[in-house]
Amino acid sequence: MTKYHYDEFNNNEYEVHKLAFDLILKGSRVLDIGCATGYLARELSKKECETWGVDNDEKAAKKAAKYCKKVVVCNLDQTENLSVPMKYFDYVIILDVLEHLLHPENILSIIKKHIKDGGRVIISIPNIAHASIRWMLLTGRFDYSTTGILDYTHVRFYTINSIGKLLNKNGYKTLKIIPTNGMCKVPFLYKISDRLPASWQYSFVKKFPSLFAFQFISVTKKVS
Repeated sequence: MTKYHYDEFNNNEYEVHKLAFDLILKGSRVLDIGCATGYLARELSKKECETWGVDNDEKAAKKAAKYCKKVVVCNLDQTENLSVPMKYFDYVIILDVLEHLLHPENILSIIKKHIKDGGRVIISIPNIAHASIRWMLLTGRFDYSTTGILDYTHVRFYTINSIGKLLNKNGYKTLKIIPTNGMCKVPFLYKISDRLPASWQYSFVKKFPSLFAFQFISVTKKVS
């Protein structure tokens, strides 16, 4: 599994880091799957949260250890268990991870043992149905890149519907879907959208999330 290793928290109120951060209540116990360098754990400490991390990168995990109570290093496609407490966490966070996994159902199954009854799982995935990708296909292209929706390390692609089906199949109920701002990523609209306030852009994204959301955040709970 490869994953973006952010070093800094993106505080933009319409982007995935801040949107996910705002969902977490003060004083919560959080399990961050794909914790990278601990950028989210660092911010959550300001909310007096206790964060445990999981990542496949040992170098990143060493940095994250500064902000996490414990960091587990493992391959999420292959591991059979996590050495963290059972039924302990109020939230499990899985941001920008599932698209990098050949077998996402593996980690979705494992975390059920570690989240409290009534706890929440917060997942983000890039939107393969975004207008920029549709435009690319219409022009006969499917160009991978080093970042973004078509990051060359992505092995799975999701839409708002397909992520819901994956979660439902693996024993989760979706409670809320939150889009991130993706207006400025559309080739034929960015010159116009860049002139608009971010709040206006985001209002438009919320009206047409499947087309203009760059990512989706799914807030779920386990049902089985």
